[in-house]
Amino acid sequence: MKGKYNLTDKEYLEAVKRLSQICEENNIDYAIIGGAAVQIILSQYIESRTTLQQQLRRTGDIDIAVDCSLEEMVLALNKAATEGDIKNQGNNVIYIGNIGINYSTPGELKGFQDLHRQVIDDSKMVYIKLNNREVKTIVVNPEQLIAAKLSGSFKEKDQDDIQNLYFIMKRAGENIKEQRLKFWLEKLNKTELYQTFISLTHS
Repeated sequence: MKGKYNLTDKEYLEAVKRLSQICEENNIDYAIIGGAAVQIILSQYIESRTTLQQQLRRTGDIDIAVDCSLEEMVLALNKAATEGDIKNQGNNVIYIGNIGINYSTPGELKGFQDLHRQVIDDSKMVYIKLNNREVKTIVVNPEQLIAAKLSGSFKEKDQDDIQNLYFIMKRAGENIKEQRLKFWLEKLNKTELYQTFISLTHS
């Protein structure tokens, strides 16, 4: 979704925090995915807020995979809606303030319908340190994220995200685990896309 927010904006960061709290308070395993995950991962490697702000692509939403039934998620969101600025739109969409949240329950994650639990298991807890705040959340690992972007609609923004992840992590002294990326592409029956990754990052 096009939008005006990125992770350095107070409202967007607050939405990440509130969404994570809702899942944790209701014992729902989760992982932030998609463009929001790219932003969160990059925030772990770029110390300067100004540089981070320049690198992040603006958006209007947050995508999340949750390991619970639709009924359990709706119940958790309805409970949270009584406590704050949350609107349940139906069709797996809520708003926290002005930030759209798209959640996928098991079997709904596009391209990963049969791999939902593995996506959540291949995630990590991180602390986002921005705006004099520290926000704890769980985000997918970059290799799964890159596999998702390679095997999805693969627009220009996806290519930019892949290159940003690869080169910014590399400059920080950490490399994409290419065997892990191959593992995910094999799970998706898309092993040929590894060459696309190589052409984007090794030219």
